[in-house]
Amino acid sequence: MKFIITYILIFNVYFLSVAQNDGKLIVGVTKFKSESNPQAEKYSSAITERVLDILKNSNRFTVIDLTSEDARKEVLERGKENYRADNWIDANKAINAEYTVAADISTLKFIHFNGQPSGYKVSIGFVLKLIQTETGKIISTKQFQSAESKMSLTPEGSLLEAMNTIEDDLESYFEQNFPLKTLVVRVQDTKNNEAKTVLIDAGSQLKLKKGSEFQVYTIDKSLAKPLTIPIGTIKFESDVDENYSLCKVSNGGDKIQATVGTSVKVYCKLLK
Repeated sequence: MKFIITYILIFNVYFLSVAQNDGKLIVGVTKFKSESNPQAEKYSSAITERVLDILKNSNRFTVIDLTSEDARKEVLERGKENYRADNWIDANKAINAEYTVAADISTLKFIHFNGQPSGYKVSIGFVLKLIQTETGKIISTKQFQSAESKMSLTPEGSLLEAMNTIEDDLESYFEQNFPLKTLVVRVQDTKNNEAKTVLIDAGSQLKLKKGSEFQVYTIDKSLAKPLTIPIGTIKFESDVDENYSLCKVSNGGDKIQATVGTSVKVYCKLLK
């Protein structure tokens, strides 16, 4: 519980200083731990770093690195600066519920080969935890177990090889548990004062399937907690380039037309 509370505080402080301009879900990663395996603790930073890379490379999230003491100190210092700023209260109201990724490393076993060739092999097991930062509630846990790695000249090299064997599983897990969120950036075509097609801030790198449906919404930040206001739905049609995609409006075209392009940000979330 102490662990969860600590990172809730760190996240809340950090978000006071981060502008959510791209509409993406904000996900933080803490350093993975191992209570019973000193060897695993020694290499936990390398394992955590690989998971960080997988999250970043997905292009689905704004990823916050909370793995080091320096990173945590920077978060707290930024929070102190904002506390002295005039917009502290307004910024606090703008915070949305986000998520923290943590893990307990259960197994890490190296095999050292002294012959020709010499090198290392390893297998890794850990329980990944997804925590709702605002409440501290663990929303999902899953055990991941790597295959035995290919032989590598160094322990660190074999560690990366082992992590590569579960990369696809990790990507799928994050996609299933963290919905894609982004912005509707422009109304592309209209008819009778209703939006018919729109551009969203999500391109070919996300490999969306034709017909994938998004909920379109705005966020009322005038209340104690943000209030999501649905205004319509859209369906993915095609990629424009690596940055943008074209979507057809399924319903709510009048509200989408009236809101996109104003000072109000219009978000969309991929529906499962």
